[in-house]
Amino acid sequence: METPVPEKVRQKTTPLDFSWNQHYETTFMFYDKKLLDDTQKGVPEVTEFWRLLALCHTVMPERDKGQLVYQAQSPDEAALTSAARNFGYVFRGRTPQSITIEVMGKEEVMAVLELNYG
Repeated sequence: METPVPEKVRQKTTPLDFSWNQHYETTFMFYDKKLLDDTQKGVPEVTEFWRLLALCHTVMPERDKGQLVYQAQSPDEAALTSAARNFGYVFRGRTPQSITIEVMGKEEVMAVLELNYG
C-alpha cells in the first residue's frame, strides 16, 4: 500500500535513491537525507533503531518471483519492517531457535532466547 505524497512536497523534494540496496522496494519513497546519511555513517542510535525494527515484529518473509515479500498482521508492522529493509536492515527469516537479518549486506544470525517465568 503506497502512501500518497502531498503535491507540495513532490514538487520541491526529490525522493532519496535507495538503489545501492539490493533489497530496496521501488515504491518506497523517503525524503529525509539526514536519516539516510546517519544510517550509512553508522550513528549508534540510528543503527540501534533500524536493528530493533528489523528484529522485533511478527512479520513472515516469503519469496514471490525471486523477490522478498513481507506478510504482516498489521499495516503499521509492515510499514516499519519495510522501512528498515529499505534502509539496509533486512529481515530474512526466523526459526524457533534464531532470527536472521542482513545489515548493510552482511548476514547476522541471532539466537532466540525464550523467557520462562515459571
